[in-house]
Amino acid sequence: MTFSIVGPTSGTLLTMLGIALVLGLVATAIWDKREDHPFSAWLGLAAVIVVNSGILFLFATMPFAKVVFHDQHLEVDVPIYGRDIAFESILVSEARLVDLEEHEGYRLLWRTNGLRVPNYSFGWFQLYRQGSALVVMRENAHVLFIPTKQGFGLLLQLEHAEEFLDKLNSVNGDA
Repeated sequence: MTFSIVGPTSGTLLTMLGIALVLGLVATAIWDKREDHPFSAWLGLAAVIVVNSGILFLFATMPFAKVVFHDQHLEVDVPIYGRDIAFESILVSEARLVDLEEHEGYRLLWRTNGLRVPNYSFGWFQLYRQGSALVVMRENAHVLFIPTKQGFGLLLQLEHAEEFLDKLNSVNGDA
């Protein structure tokens, strides 16, 4: 069974596209200086192209993020940070739907490895009181928190979170 993760808003995607365009202008400015500093221009241009490619990759793939139930594990299929989590490592009894406006302990404290653009957070974050978590969500949302025995949690905004939680409870991964 597959559950879609809520993707970024069109405003977020436009922001990312704007960043990519600005980086394109930076690349053009670097290229114009290639005669004065040829090695630096090539190095700068290569760095901008790599960063821009990453932004465009995320731009193209974030709307297709999903969580898939398999026989023995849960697959979190998101760009770059995707992973498989065995059902026995999920603390099913502690999984819950959380309103971030009401439950301060689940709010994002700082980003450890991820991307945070206006109205969208994606990657690894430290939570206010819940340790670290793999996060894919819009800001100030109703999200699903799934703790694991591996020392991290999942903080996901799913399109059908209640249905997902029912399915997770039916698997009963607690050991």
